Amino acid sequence: MKNFFILFVLILFSILTIGCQSEDDYKDYFVSAEEYLHEIDNFKKDITKIVQNNKRDLSKINRIEGRIEQMKTKIELFKSLNPPEGLKNEHDALLTYNRSIESLLNKSLLEMKSGKFISELSKDYLWGIISPPFKII
Repeated sequence: MKNFFILFVLILFSILTIGCQSEDDYKDYFVSAEEYLHEIDNFKKDITKIVQNNKRDLSKINRIEGRIEQMKTKIELFKSLNPPEGLKNEHDALLTYNRSIESLLNKSLLEMKSGKFISELSKDYLWGIISPPFKII
């Protein structure tokens, strides 16, 4: 979470210091990126609550699978954004993070669908999203 706020501040700083494109381009991108980062945070909170208990609860598995599919849709929407030229590096950092998230989401889905329960491996994949072992900046 701390990494997201650092990136958020960097994006804000970039908006304030770069005047090559219109303010509206920066503002639109900044709003979209902020919404996306909040969505990641909400996903982490939701998954943490759902995954903690009973491994074989089918309703929890269905909720997790649904939440994962929603997050994958949000990732695709973020990938489709065209950042202003001055924010390309920050956008690329988020795209790199997205690839890691997508990989963990896909692995988790496959693991759950193959066994129809929340295995320790699925939890590990989901915890990897919640506490990424890398920095995005």
